[in-house]
Amino acid sequence: MELVLLVSAIVIAVLVFSVASAVSRELRRVRSRHTLGGPPPDVYELAYLAGGPRRTVNTAIAMLSAQGKIRVARGGRVTTVAGAGGSREAVEQELLDLAAVPGGRTAGEVRQIMAQGPALIGLMHRLIGRGYMVQDAALTHGRVLNRGLGWFVVLSGLNWVISVVALATDSVPVSVFNILALVAGAFVSLIGLGLHQANRNRLRNLLTNAGYEVLSTARLTHRPGSGVGRNFVFYSDHHPGHANDNAFAYAAVGGAVALYGLGEFNSPDAAEIAREDQTSGSSGYGCAAGACGGGGGGSSDSSSWGSDPGGFGGGDFGGGSSDSGGGSSCGGGGCGGGCGGGG
Repeated sequence: MELVLLVSAIVIAVLVFSVASAVSRELRRVRSRHTLGGPPPDVYELAYLAGGPRRTVNTAIAMLSAQGKIRVARGGRVTTVAGAGGSREAVEQELLDLAAVPGGRTAGEVRQIMAQGPALIGLMHRLIGRGYMVQDAALTHGRVLNRGLGWFVVLSGLNWVISVVALATDSVPVSVFNILALVAGAFVSLIGLGLHQANRNRLRNLLTNAGYEVLSTARLTHRPGSGVGRNFVFYSDHHPGHANDNAFAYAAVGGAVALYGLGEFNSPDAAEIAREDQTSGSSGYGCAAGACGGGGGGSSDSSSWGSDPGGFGGGDFGGGSSDSGGGSSCGGGGCGGGCGGGG
């Protein structure tokens, strides 16, 4: 009876850390995909890796605005400029088509439609094919293991409570072994809970190691703030056909917006979209053919984005860990459906 509490605490600790180790091994296995080579990711591929469908559409808005092909009216309503022409980029062309309706559409409406549109779905599959992302289903086994870890953490907590009650009621003697069992039980419960939550975040991210690497490399070229300070007009008065006087700056802003969000786009158009997001709050914008996370980092196992497991590529307005308005994270995979998120 002297060692009952300590033995039970040790057994549960072994279970907790064994399952936690199994989750880590599974994540390493899934993320160790090799790329197929080819050219570096373009600006829209980087945007998708850094911030998912939302960031990709926002990058297209910034690039088309810079080219003078769209204008963003008060309230974040996007309209196509007459005579602007088309685009060779599928994402840009789909946005131009959506904004060409009479009266245009709000940025939120454009994101919601494009999240399920052919351009973003094709982009997602291209990134998966190149080895920068995985299908959402590839993380199913890891999520099952992590749920098992959660149950063992609950068991550890219950065992600790029972141990406290047993000592308080003199059901077991107060001894060094039993005090050690209490300390070990508390330690295992807290560490196990932390590992469980960390794994949930890691299991929401669909990026592979190669995906993280290309984002890290791109961030060496485009530092935070590299687009904000570029106070120039790409095309005067939003009229198409004017020559771009600073092609390098244009490319720099595109990369900065893709990696860090619309806060990198020094334009009144970005300010209008930010104002629309603040007004609409947590209205839905849909997800791209895959798992979808609740606004503000919801608790469901679902995909997210960024250079770190479970993280995001930066806020769309003014930095932070997620897109403006508590935006949801959306990804590729196989669960489908829309999700709530900022504007």
